[in-house]
Parts: sequence; C-alpha cells; structure tokens
Amino acid sequence: IVDNVLLTEDVMPYEKMKVRLLNGSHSALSYLSYLAGHRDVDHALANKDVHDFVKMYLSEVAQTVPAVPGIDLEWYQAKLLKRFSNPNIKDQIQRLPAGGAS
Repeated sequence: IVDNVLLTEDVMPYEKMKVRLLNGSHSALSYLSYLAGHRDVDHALANKDVHDFVKMYLSEVAQTVPAVPGIDLEWYQAKLLKRFSNPNIKDQIQRLPAGGAS
C-alpha cells in the first residue's frame, strides 16, 4: 500500500468483490426498495427491513468472494452499509438497477 493506494498484479479478487458486493447489493436493494416506495438509497436503508435484507444479502454473497489480499470482507460490508445509509450521498433507487433487467 502506497499513499492509501493498493497496488496489485491480480485485480480479479478485487473486481469480484466490487461486482458481487457493491453492484450486486445495489441491484438487490433497488427492486425491493422501489416497490416499497423508496426513491433514495439512504431513505431505503433507514427502513429496518431493507437494511436487514441488504445486510443478509452481503453476508451470503461474501461467501462467494475469493480471498481479497489486504481487505477484510466484514469491514467492506459494513463500509457499504454505512455508505448506502449516508444522507449526504443522494443516490437514487432508479439509477441502481440499470441493465439488471436486460
């Protein structure tokens, strides 16, 4: 790690982590949240049912992520939940599933 940048010759585990946990949880929470009437990600995550669903989703999917050097997957999951819950990041539910139905 140099200046908080992790240099690696093999990006595959990091890509799988990002796609499966970040992108996957975005898609998973978007359908449920939109049907529940939520339009902003932070508002959706304020709903205990949505929050618990995303937390369980991350926990299950993390089991399919190969070992990621230098990354604690439990820390990464908690970081994602915190990020999704942040009211200062006004991410819209409708943006999340782009391409998910194709």
